[in-house]
Amino acid sequence: MHGRKRVKPSPEIERLRKEKEAVKINEYNELVDSCLNKKVKKEFDAIAFNFTTKILAQNPDFYTIWNFRRNILIYGLLKDATTHQKQETFSDELGFLQAIFKLNPKSYWIFNHRRWCLQNMPAPDWQKELSLVEKMLELDSRNFHGWDYRRYVASQLSFSVNTDSDKTETLIQTQFNFTTTKINQNFSNYSAWHQRSKMLPRLIEERNMDDEEKKIIIDKEFDLIRSAIYTDPDDQSAWLYHWWLVGREMYHISVLGAYFDPKEREIILAFDDEIGMMTPFLVTHGHEENNDYLIVKGKWRPAGGVSKHDQLNADRLYGFVWIFNLETENLKPLALTVTIEPSWIIPSHSEASLTHKFQKNVYIIDTGLELPILATTVAQAKLVETLIVPTLDTLPIAALERINLLKREINVIKELLELEPDSKWCLQALINLQSELKYASMLNSEEADKIDEEIVKYCDHLIKIDNLRAKRFEDRRSRVIFERKTRSLVQRAPEAPKEFVFSQTVIDSSAPQSPYTPPPQTSISFRSNGLTLIPTPSILLLIFDLDLSHNKLISMSFLANLINLREVNLSYNLISEIEGLRELRFLRKLNLCANLISSWKSIKEELINRGQTREENCKIHLHGNPINDRDPSGSLNGDIKKMVPWVEIITQIV
Repeated sequence: MHGRKRVKPSPEIERLRKEKEAVKINEYNELVDSCLNKKVKKEFDAIAFNFTTKILAQNPDFYTIWNFRRNILIYGLLKDATTHQKQETFSDELGFLQAIFKLNPKSYWIFNHRRWCLQNMPAPDWQKELSLVEKMLELDSRNFHGWDYRRYVASQLSFSVNTDSDKTETLIQTQFNFTTTKINQNFSNYSAWHQRSKMLPRLIEERNMDDEEKKIIIDKEFDLIRSAIYTDPDDQSAWLYHWWLVGREMYHISVLGAYFDPKEREIILAFDDEIGMMTPFLVTHGHEENNDYLIVKGKWRPAGGVSKHDQLNADRLYGFVWIFNLETENLKPLALTVTIEPSWIIPSHSEASLTHKFQKNVYIIDTGLELPILATTVAQAKLVETLIVPTLDTLPIAALERINLLKREINVIKELLELEPDSKWCLQALINLQSELKYASMLNSEEADKIDEEIVKYCDHLIKIDNLRAKRFEDRRSRVIFERKTRSLVQRAPEAPKEFVFSQTVIDSSAPQSPYTPPPQTSISFRSNGLTLIPTPSILLLIFDLDLSHNKLISMSFLANLINLREVNLSYNLISEIEGLRELRFLRKLNLCANLISSWKSIKEELINRGQTREENCKIHLHGNPINDRDPSGSLNGDIKKMVPWVEIITQIV
């Protein structure tokens, strides 16, 4: 009992206990051997059934014995039984299961066998079963196995008993009220909150609520959540339900631009999501509307090609930038059309979707210049067909109402944060809500910057108070800073306000033969921003000069997407391997000073795979890396110089 000091048993008592346990273990093993022997011989008789009863009464998680028990019932005891006999046998089986629930009320196999019994029982009493599982949840209201089983029983009850709509609505209301009772008993009951998220949409649907009725019931839900989070701000259950209730916007994948490189004979396609290509995009020239067009032959690949990591999964390639290599040698001036169907791509996550069939035009022109990229403009993007966007598992809330709801909840949680300044869940909720508000309300640049500043402040605080998840918040912080810094590089697509295109172009679409003009912004600096990643490198596709020095980047693989780069500064980061240079055909300076690069072999492999630059020379600065200790004589550096003469590796401070 509690409060009593434990007394170590004497050696004699311990010896007797072990002897007694040894006898039980031997008896159990003999029982199992006898039962399995019956199973091998397929003897589905009463003796085998009794063996399974004795074994499962001691070990209810022995799933092999459960399977054998079902076979005994099917092929033995109930093979020629009448309906009445089957009903009685299954009733006895349910009684046996109820008794052994006490051994392990969270056993998968007990619940699984109970479902099987009810499904095969001639006349199951679902109402009685619902009452039984509710008693079980009274003993342990957080038993998620019990909650899952209750959902199953309720679904069977609605099909078999309640045939008219009024009774079905009553059943849903009863289940909804049951979650209210359990939540009020314990705000930390995650299973009850989860069940509530399943019942609330059904309740709204069954009652056919109008907007005002939905607003009233949803406001009541937020009142319940408010009581929970003010009672215990550090409990996750109510916060997760809050995040579900607020809902999430479906992220619209954007085709930022389509371009043509005349030197490499390549079409370059940029997305704002790391998409996978299920079906190759269609490249044509001519008029598709009149079926007067020809398919252009070629092959698609993600920028950078197949990485070491993807060599075994070449059929599952993902990329922000996709490149189409034209197989034809004859590149006369003409317009090509790239067609993209939503079903042809795989988004990087379930909350993203391509919502349109796109057609993007690219022009092959003869300028007499070796241009890096010839770009299309916003006007040349054509949305052929708007599709129905798949909705997430959220409540039906009107767009304007949801924006007001987000603003209200932000203010509520800010008030709680004043009382609980170190509440991790408060801070995370504010980050999520502010991000949703920014995306849902399509704010102007100044308003978005203000929200970004607040999100960065919350991330900085979380990094300080939550060491175990600091990297996660550093990544979130990096995403926000990157988005803020690159906001001027993209603009909302006129034909689809929730999608983006590049705000700068290289060729005027109204005059395809016009002379080349460089984009208005060709350089950008992220110096000393504490970045741990580059979330959407494709946005930097048209950048010539990139400064990422004095950050916390551990990888430079994102460079594979920045085809147009001339100079990049990655000094004073945490990079340990050179990669991502394969597509950088214009690169003339790469600063990797003061990183963690220690392998000449990786440098050699990357530079050889890269191929020759179009520039006369490319300088790679490596001083301040531990690599010098591996090549004190400079012989490895010399070997690389012989194999890749257009690259100059500088290992000393100049």
